[in-house]
Amino acid sequence: MKENGFIEIDFPKGHNAFIYIYEGKIILDGLGDIDKSTAFFPKDEKKITISSDEEARILLISGKPQSKNQTKRIIRRMINKTKIPLL
Repeated sequence: MKENGFIEIDFPKGHNAFIYIYEGKIILDGLGDIDKSTAFFPKDEKKITISSDEEARILLISGKPQSKNQTKRIIRRMINKTKIPLL
């Protein structure tokens, strides 16, 4: 984010999300100042506002939650493709 930046994000219904701040500090609607940490948003959260008084680098991830079986299948596929040995 640029200095004095501002962004408003609408999450799709049913999505979970988290934001990782890896440089600088942001002001997160409802949570105040956050620096170099991670914030999680419940799926009920529809909209968030992020602003910054200084330059900041953030990573925002959002998506539908996966079931445990789907997650296991994805991990197995990744392991099979990369030939990582199971311990």
